[in-house]
Amino acid sequence: MCFKAWWIYFFAGLMIVFLGGLIGCGILLYQQYEKSAQLAKENHNLLVRLEKLEKPAKTANIRNAPIKQNKNPKAPTPAPNSKPDHSKTQKDGAKAPAKTSQSKSVAAAAQSGQDGSASIGGLTPEDEPHDGILQAEPKKSSQIEIRKLTKKSSKGRLRIKCEVANLHKADDPAVGYATVIMRGKRAGKTWIESYPRMKLSLLGRPVNFRRGIPFSIKRYRTIEAKFQVKGKKFDRIEIVVYSKDGNLILAHFHSM
Repeated sequence: MCFKAWWIYFFAGLMIVFLGGLIGCGILLYQQYEKSAQLAKENHNLLVRLEKLEKPAKTANIRNAPIKQNKNPKAPTPAPNSKPDHSKTQKDGAKAPAKTSQSKSVAAAAQSGQDGSASIGGLTPEDEPHDGILQAEPKKSSQIEIRKLTKKSSKGRLRIKCEVANLHKADDPAVGYATVIMRGKRAGKTWIESYPRMKLSLLGRPVNFRRGIPFSIKRYRTIEAKFQVKGKKFDRIEIVVYSKDGNLILAHFHSM
């Protein structure tokens, strides 16, 4: 099949026009890139100038800031013939130790950490708050019972095992959270530690009861707690059980 000469010229013209269009588009894109780069440089220079202008303005505002004056009136000066009132000083002196004791208790509560331990300093066993206050906690429950409690110490660790048993029928499961708490001494101070590790109050109770071991028991469930014993001397195990609503339903105590 033969093509005439004008067809060849036609295709050649189309190719030339196509190449010309590509070259023109490339030139336009390059020009736009240069303009955008120039605008970016100008924006950067403006930001630098604004930062330089803001620094002197801030220093000027600080220098011109008004100085606050104490508006409290001065205490009245006592009359030259007036005698000092010793009764007030004695009352103030009696109130001062109470404030210091409150600050000590607050500081001790602040030592209750996120790691599930609390060190209560400056309290003797007779003065510990839990000995008198925790007596109101339920030692028995009609639904939950702690049984078969065992303790084993090996390689610097103390393992506590026990069964949380449901006293109701299987169709009425016990649901709640259990926490194992150890009380003892560390470096001559009262030491409270929990498993699982959680934040404790000054009385050694979970701040958030849902951090405990969750359970839903038809018959019984074995729970295990582990504690490091290096540098510590534990003398009491406490297992506190909360309902799913956060009510303390059982506080089981076991001496070491």
